[in-house]
Amino acid sequence: MPAQGHAGLIELVTLPTYSPQLNPIERFWKHLRRKVTHNTFFQTIDRLLDAATGFLRNMMACPQTVRSVAGLAA
Repeated sequence: MPAQGHAGLIELVTLPTYSPQLNPIERFWKHLRRKVTHNTFFQTIDRLLDAATGFLRNMMACPQTVRSVAGLAA
């Protein structure tokens, strides 16, 4: 078996079934939901898309906020 030659180089790490804390994008989506859609009813999908697009534009203008939300060093 070819993998046996690399047995000492590979470490199997078992993660929980669902571990959003290990995925920075999950924190970003949580922030988006809190800022855009939490307790908000949008009359049309276009209004929802406008709100989400505006949020994303604001995030593009503030990369330090994106890093902070994702838990990454500035």
